[in-house]
Amino acid sequence: MNKKVLAIVAAAAVVIAGGAYLLKGNKVESKYSEGAIEVTHKLGTTVLNEAPKNVVVLDFGALDVLSEMDVNIVGLPKSGTLPEYLEEFSGEQYTNVGSVKEPDLEAINELNPDLIVMAGRMSDYYEEFSEIAPTVYVESDGADYINSFNKTATMFGDIFDKEEKATEIIEEVAQKVKEANAEIAKKDINASIIMVNGRNISAYGAKSRFALIHNELGIKAADENIDDSTHGQEVTFEYLVEKNPGYIFVIDRNSITGSKDITAQSIIENELTKQTDAYKNGNIVYLNSVNWYTVSGGYTSTLNMIEEVLSAVKA
Repeated sequence: MNKKVLAIVAAAAVVIAGGAYLLKGNKVESKYSEGAIEVTHKLGTTVLNEAPKNVVVLDFGALDVLSEMDVNIVGLPKSGTLPEYLEEFSGEQYTNVGSVKEPDLEAINELNPDLIVMAGRMSDYYEEFSEIAPTVYVESDGADYINSFNKTATMFGDIFDKEEKATEIIEEVAQKVKEANAEIAKKDINASIIMVNGRNISAYGAKSRFALIHNELGIKAADENIDDSTHGQEVTFEYLVEKNPGYIFVIDRNSITGSKDITAQSIIENELTKQTDAYKNGNIVYLNSVNWYTVSGGYTSTLNMIEEVLSAVKA
């Protein structure tokens, strides 16, 4: 077992003790039985007097974790594509509060929530959200994906008095990482992570939003010098021939944005790419873009993401 996995398992085993956060980035200074709690996050400190009962969540990854914890959600953005495991939130009993990039502040205010959960795409709205209700910020760091997930689950466990459930899901994800890492360690493989956007392709490396594949699961990067960019490094198909990855993991942004007349496969599998070992050995893997792009940082999404990579390597 490599050091990364040992760290993940250790974090899962000791994540909660006496109601305090042991993971860097979030902490609870007291429990509800002793009064209000203070939750420290990237954008500030949020005071809560009791476990929130009505929650507006503005990030689908956070929604996935909160759903597993059986938290009462009253509002969420309904402009994005939800996976089957979150389909219930498409129902009319859940208020539409805008999009994942632009919230409907009036709709949120009318819900009178006890808590608003937000993420990076809406960071500019933090002060406005905080005027409506206590607001916490969750962060999914692709370069440190599992620890980031653990911090989110831990924070929610304390906020909603569901510490045992938080520990349970953290340990489940850690075990899945351990399983994948053990299988990948048997093989000397490398990979390129490619996003298809329109007819263009971009490569993502070990500091990117998709770095789980390299950093936690242990698949070497075919190119260790990819630009550290949120949107990846735009590349050509000649680049793929030059790097000749053993695997190509593909995220199809077109399927998320509605450009479904352009399939990732039709873009990726051309005469140049067919020269790569990945194509020759049947190792071009089309990942579930909703898991990896829309619901990244979630509970079920993370288990699914790991399983997708594990299944590809086992095949």
